[in-house]
Amino acid sequence: MIVEDIMTRGVVSVNSDASVSDAKALMKEHRVRRLPVIDEGKLVGLVAEDRLERASKPAAAHLVWQAIWLLSRTKIKDIMVTDVVTIGPENTVEQAVALAQTRNVGALLVVKDGKPIGIVTTNDIFYKVVNPTLGIGETGTRLTVPKCGDGPCIEAIIAAINRAEVGIKVIWMTTSPANSDREFTVHLDTKDADQADKAIKGLRELGHSPSVRQR
Repeated sequence: MIVEDIMTRGVVSVNSDASVSDAKALMKEHRVRRLPVIDEGKLVGLVAEDRLERASKPAAAHLVWQAIWLLSRTKIKDIMVTDVVTIGPENTVEQAVALAQTRNVGALLVVKDGKPIGIVTTNDIFYKVVNPTLGIGETGTRLTVPKCGDGPCIEAIIAAINRAEVGIKVIWMTTSPANSDREFTVHLDTKDADQADKAIKGLRELGHSPSVRQR
């Protein structure tokens, strides 16, 4: 999967000479939390909702009219981040996650030919990648088989579930942080207890100790 598959398109941008109050109104209108700052077609910065809120706080002690005046005078170029972390639409999601973690940011601006075409956030990654991968929100029964991390073991487990005539929605592998043991998790395509028990019985006959995990 690549960044283009999960990014949010239609980027709403702002000019660096725009005021903080104008930027806040733009965010509210379009229901976004970040605005790329573009001057004459060139990306020059990024401003996020939290920066706008911090810029608004110094005005809190003033009279209302003074606060409004101050916010109208404070420019985006005075508070924006100029070191914008960007990524290309053809990069993989794995590269995007690694970059975001390395740079400690919650969003990456997607740029093509020097122009922003989208944005990918941690929410995009969770809802469009992590949730489907882990079967979050899916109906069914989730089984975890400890100490199963190689090909033959996984193959035997899948074969046993197939023999039980139970469908599989999602499978994945994790490593226990406590003892480094690998465990195999399979999300069965059934909520029926009898069908799930049939699959569990087949795994136990192979010498495994599967457990039902909360979804």
